[in-house]
Amino acid sequence: MEGGAGAARRAGAPPTAARAAAAAAAASPPEQQQQQQQQQQQQQQDGGDDDDELERLLDVYSEQAERETAAAAARAAARARRAAPPPARVRRAEALDAPLPAANKGFALLSKMGYQPGQGLGRDGQGRADPVPLVLKAGRKGLGVEEAQRKREREAEARALEEAAKRRATAEQAAAGFKGARAEAYALRRLRRHVAAAEAACRSLDEAAGVEGNPLLGPDPAAAAAATAAAGEGSSAEEGPVPPPPPPRPCCGAGDADGGGASDGEGPADAGPPPPGELGADEAAVRLAELVSYLRGRHWYCVFCGARYDGEEDLAANCPGPSEADHE
Repeated sequence: MEGGAGAARRAGAPPTAARAAAAAAAASPPEQQQQQQQQQQQQQQDGGDDDDELERLLDVYSEQAERETAAAAARAAARARRAAPPPARVRRAEALDAPLPAANKGFALLSKMGYQPGQGLGRDGQGRADPVPLVLKAGRKGLGVEEAQRKREREAEARALEEAAKRRATAEQAAAGFKGARAEAYALRRLRRHVAAAEAACRSLDEAAGVEGNPLLGPDPAAAAAATAAAGEGSSAEEGPVPPPPPPRPCCGAGDADGGGASDGEGPADAGPPPPGELGADEAAVRLAELVSYLRGRHWYCVFCGARYDGEEDLAANCPGPSEADHE
């Protein structure tokens, strides 16, 4: 019985559980007590194994954390060493940045010749004020290789800039040519419209004034269309060909110097100037100038104003001028 109670106490069981185990052992036969003792021993061994496994895991984790901490510290130290300049370079930079001391022989010679710290060399102090910098060669390339490489880079950059400038100039010329062509085409269309309007006004005013055969006017589009239609109807009715209209007679003294004209029956009659749509820029400009001059002098009519005035004085007083630019 005492053996069962002692085993219960060694197992770390609570006092109530130990007393219950002792009471059960006192009331049990010897075989049952032996089995209970074996079970208690097995439980003690299992608990000890769990404690050992936990301790082993804790040791492993501690060692791993120490290794990671040491590795991080080593990496930080390596970065610090790489970031920090070498001691020799630091000393060289400090020595070059420090001014020459008074004990320096070169400085003493300059001082005897009147040199002052911070003053430029030369009689008027226009020369160098700082010592010639010391440039150390880095790398294993030969002398002059880097300068040649920089020269090639500068030449390539200059060529690229020149090509870009050429391309830009070509594009600007093409754009200017395109704009110029469009502007010329627009100006020609505008001139032709003015010529057509001037011819229509001249034809209408001449008809109202009873003037016939104006040499400045081309064939009347309406008359030509009517003649074509009449010719088609006559041929369909088998009435024979329609005779052509008589040639235009000159007016306002136009004609030959001896008074003869195209109506004397000698030679073919003049068909007149071409229609406005077939005129070039120069021809349209000349035709427009002639029509404007005729309308202003004969009918006191301004093509650009689109109005007829009461007389020459009214035209001169109220019309801005004989050109389109005067009306802008």
